Amino acid sequence: MVNRRPLLIIILIVIILQLLFLIFGLGRFEPQFPLDDAWIHQTYARNLVEYGSWSFVPDVVSGGSTSPLWTLLLAPGFLVKGDFHFYWTLFLSILFMAGLVFLLCKAFQTGVKESKAGSAILLGLLTGLEWHLHWAAASGMETIAYTFVIVLIAYLVWMDHPKWWLVGFTCGLLIWIRPDGLTILGPVCFVILARILNKQFNCRDFLKFAFPLVMFVAGYCIFNYATTSQIFPNTFYAKQMEYRELLQTPLFTRILNEFYPLLVGVCVLILPGFIFKTVMSTIRKDLSMLGFSLWVIGYVVLFAVRLPVIYQHGRYVIPVIPLFMLIGFIGTHELISRIRRTRIQNFTKLAVWGSAMALSAAFFVRGIQAYNTDLKVIDTLMVHPARWVAANTSSGTMIAVHDIGAMGFFGQRDLIDLAGLANPEVIPFIRDEVKIHEYIIEKGADYFVCFNDWYANSKDWGEVIKSFNMIMDENSKEVDIIKLKY
Repeated sequence: MVNRRPLLIIILIVIILQLLFLIFGLGRFEPQFPLDDAWIHQTYARNLVEYGSWSFVPDVVSGGSTSPLWTLLLAPGFLVKGDFHFYWTLFLSILFMAGLVFLLCKAFQTGVKESKAGSAILLGLLTGLEWHLHWAAASGMETIAYTFVIVLIAYLVWMDHPKWWLVGFTCGLLIWIRPDGLTILGPVCFVILARILNKQFNCRDFLKFAFPLVMFVAGYCIFNYATTSQIFPNTFYAKQMEYRELLQTPLFTRILNEFYPLLVGVCVLILPGFIFKTVMSTIRKDLSMLGFSLWVIGYVVLFAVRLPVIYQHGRYVIPVIPLFMLIGFIGTHELISRIRRTRIQNFTKLAVWGSAMALSAAFFVRGIQAYNTDLKVIDTLMVHPARWVAANTSSGTMIAVHDIGAMGFFGQRDLIDLAGLANPEVIPFIRDEVKIHEYIIEKGADYFVCFNDWYANSKDWGEVIKSFNMIMDENSKEVDIIKLKY
């Protein structure tokens, strides 16, 4: 077992790395996030504190927050004025990032009884350098908290004597962070099946597990129904409608596309180990490990089937990375241990893990650069238009906008959400340009704000009075502010 001091040192290293990621990534920027969606959570949290309502537009109850629990965690950041909400968000994210790495090391020790201290430390260092996770922790989104709880569940179920009420409680809690957290029940059921076969799980254990789980899931469904008249948040439906054209791509291509962002980094080196461990778990009928291997694969395939988007560094599938690394790490160790000659085995260990550390460090730097670029994009194309609206329009002006995050937080005007998060009635015709235009006019919007290429004829809807441009990978992106004509 790894004693406490090395693990504490790893946690300290992870915190320092995250701070370096933020400091060099933010550069000269004022408090900022690399995703427009992060400002949606901030707006809901602010309105909860200031108006006491679950709303994006003050006092208009809506279900645009994908993660109710994350929004609640952010709310204390608005009890203090100024930019405290930004630093509070990052403080929470750093804690979840450090806790994730700590729990992954503990899960490794628990799942691999014969594990050596050095192996757990190496796993912790590799995970602590993984740039996708640092980017997620710096994004202002719920992703890192969601990933933390996933790893926590793996650790809890791999214990010799799991506290099943705690497992059920944690699984239920995960759903309040993201609705796709329901998928974690798959590997948990694999573990339960393995314990049933070994006569280590009985009816009392099932009741302990099921009761808190059912209470949390029921509460989540009731909450969503009260705010949206649906059992899932608006984003669950809106995103699928918005990108349904991508389903025209062959499924196999979509699956490859979804896996690709995960392999931009150290994960590509341990992919053979992941495949090997998955195959061996199947042969050995190791259901506890196999369940999580299949979850990693199934989770990515699920997005390929329902929401095949890979933008923002594959942020929807980032949560599988820690368990992918854990399983791949174990499999790589087992592969190397099959080399019979000690000298060759030692050389291979040094080459593989030395390369893994070097690659992780290189991509950590690359991640900082990507984060800085993402901040520029959101600042130029989302925050600046929102600030322009706040400075150049009067209270009571109605803005029709596709990306509502920064506009809601900084613009502070009446909004029509064309992405369907706060206005779910647009979801059925979200990509129908004619109906969208008719809807905007019917609602009496004064301005339309959107990327100039999102709707082919949007410039004909009125007068373009302000544009914001940015060159991205030799392509120009432009957001127009259009004064609508009637």
